[in-house]
Amino acid sequence: MYCPKCGAEYRRGQAECSECKVPLVAKRPSGAEFMDYVTVFETGNPALISIAKSLLKNVRIGYYAKGEGPQAVFSGGLVQIQVAKEDEARAKELLEDLE
Repeated sequence: MYCPKCGAEYRRGQAECSECKVPLVAKRPSGAEFMDYVTVFETGNPALISIAKSLLKNVRIGYYAKGEGPQAVFSGGLVQIQVAKEDEARAKELLEDLE
């Protein structure tokens, strides 16, 4: 299993990258494949962040929550939900009604 964001390798049974917090994929990504992420949703609301991640995970769209962490969320900072460029339209459609 591999992280589509950073390329780290994990053993079978692991579902999410411990660093990037994105769902793992079975095939090792190439260098260019895991670097081209775009922001599809941005919020400082922890509940909406959780819902957005759940919606994407349910349809197997890999994502990265840029800026996520206790300091960012509780200090009013924004978290950007990012997906691969090829998933951008589908992810935006899924998340358009969240705000």
